[in-house]
Amino acid sequence: MRQTTYHFLRAALLLLVLHLLLPLSPAVAQTAALDSIYKLAQQAPNDSARLMYLRRYGLALARNNFDKGMKVLEDGANESFAKGYNLLAVDYYLNKGIALYEKGDYIQSIASDERTEKMYRQLPENDRRTWGLAAVLNNMGTAYSLINELETAQQYYLRSIEQFEKLKDSTSLLVAHFNVAFIYIDMQQWEQANFYLQRSIDHLSSQLRYDEAVHSIARKAAICFRLNKMQEGLQLLRKADSLLPKA
Repeated sequence: MRQTTYHFLRAALLLLVLHLLLPLSPAVAQTAALDSIYKLAQQAPNDSARLMYLRRYGLALARNNFDKGMKVLEDGANESFAKGYNLLAVDYYLNKGIALYEKGDYIQSIASDERTEKMYRQLPENDRRTWGLAAVLNNMGTAYSLINELETAQQYYLRSIEQFEKLKDSTSLLVAHFNVAFIYIDMQQWEQANFYLQRSIDHLSSQLRYDEAVHSIARKAAICFRLNKMQEGLQLLRKADSLLPKA
């Protein structure tokens, strides 16, 4: 799962956010990660690889220095278009939307993502383009949910699911169904929330991190208790506990 993380940032999930799991203090870790990505870009064997690293670098930099990060992303998009890497160029715009979202500028994030969606739809269809389109639809759903336009958010989430279904992407389908469930939780429609949480759990796989699995299972357990499905809720809590790493 903006492409993200568990709250790949809030209760809804964003596709995709870069995971920087370094055993350092947050400030030092961020600087080290930025330096590492930038060095990889400089050492890349060709332009396409360099531009792919710079796309990651721009998003990571925007978290520390928004204006500089956005310039890296804009320049990278322009260079990618100029060199014929059209899909990569649109991926840069996907990251610009993520950077705006993480800054808390949800309206501008939505406006950016709307342009990005149109650009993805103009590209030849393939798996990478389908994933990018699905991701930007999911991300718009997340932003709309944060400005409390829940029905619009739901529509975008469901459209993203249609795209992820084409890819049989278990991780992203888990995220997308979880996000739909969370809309129903916000609307206090518990049966519908329970339905989509089960759909989320149906996409659990051995490739998922344990915390991703526990997140969906524990949330469904809470909904079961609200629906007075006590036995099912207890079973789900036991399942979630069994997935936690043991000391």
